[in-house]
Amino acid sequence: MNVATGGIYLIGFAFSLLVGRWATQRVLATIPTETAHYSAELLGLVEATIYTTAWLLGREVFIPVWLGLKVSGNWRAPVDWHRHVAGLWNRRG
Repeated sequence: MNVATGGIYLIGFAFSLLVGRWATQRVLATIPTETAHYSAELLGLVEATIYTTAWLLGREVFIPVWLGLKVSGNWRAPVDWHRHVAGLWNRRG
């Protein structure tokens, strides 16, 4: 990769993060919220950086892996999950 190509990638990277951040803030400003937490904004900025970097490095497969880890980390099984599973099992026959 030469300097010109690297510069174009750097400009695209900055555009992705800055314009993406600006657009996200504009949309979120229209949605009423009770609390605004800085950690959610920080996480959004970090994730945008990770996703853009993964895309530029040709490692797009990392994006769904990260989303899967994020969802599984917050997963909560229902308190009565055993009744639900038993109900599904009994309907089979």
